[in-house]
Amino acid sequence: MAEQDWKIFWNKLREVIKSEGSSLRFKESRYWSILAGYRPVSGEHMEIALTESKNVVRVGLYIKNNKNFYDKIKSYDTEIKSKLPSLSISWLRDGLNGTSKASRISFNINGLDFCNRDNYESLMKEMIVKTVEFKKVIQEYTLKCVKNR
Repeated sequence: MAEQDWKIFWNKLREVIKSEGSSLRFKESRYWSILAGYRPVSGEHMEIALTESKNVVRVGLYIKNNKNFYDKIKSYDTEIKSKLPSLSISWLRDGLNGTSKASRISFNINGLDFCNRDNYESLMKEMIVKTVEFKKVIQEYTLKCVKNR
């Protein structure tokens, strides 16, 4: 897959966000994730990442190196999932190999296919709706965790 495929996707996403009037504001990172501009504490951010190998878009809160913060948010697992019943939330404390300093709370949206762009607009609209919904709920609980330090 060429870098151009990623750029086409991100540029189209920017257009859809603008046309939908979404409150989301994105900034590309060098890893082709998009930061949704929410940083509850230093080193944490919302991201949207394209995962071509699994044909999914991953949306989540990335926590760089703060297991205590992650554990506090995880303690609200039941409440968070009850407010986001349409999302299959994944909790990843120690990375895929079990030794990472980074943690992630995320969900996947299926349907990413760089070879077939027919669904891009509907996929992007779904991404926007679900990202806004996720951000609102996660923000509520991360703020509780920050206040209760």
